[in-house]
Amino acid sequence: MTEVTPTPEVSYDPYAKIVINKKPDYYSTGEFVEMTGYELSSIVRNEAIHRTENIKRANAISNLEEYLVENYDDLESHADAIADLFGLSLTKTVEIEVNVTFTITAELKAGVDVDTIDEYNLEFTVDSTTDDFEISDYSSDVIYSRER
Repeated sequence: MTEVTPTPEVSYDPYAKIVINKKPDYYSTGEFVEMTGYELSSIVRNEAIHRTENIKRANAISNLEEYLVENYDDLESHADAIADLFGLSLTKTVEIEVNVTFTITAELKAGVDVDTIDEYNLEFTVDSTTDDFEISDYSSDVIYSRER
């Protein structure tokens, strides 16, 4: 027969003392502080409140950034000033489709025909020549290649 030991009853004692390590790295030499149950409970509650407030603040700042970008034509320098105060970057992401025809002069090895050149043999890159925008991603599709 296995002996069962009773589980101790858990209770809250606001005056109970515990020693904590205030250093972020708990493997290093610690900065030990004695706290009561009440003090530790307050820290836990306040941390939850701060986390909720930080989420609300982040959402409000995101909404402000979106509003400034969407209403930039009406706000102009005011939008820039507000963005500077909050450390925001007033950018928007757009998708641009560009239809381009490239004419390429190529030196082909004897026996290689233009018909063997396909989308896997050609790669085109896109670069911005201005500071007004930055290319964050692009793709290209070769529709056809033919000899002129």
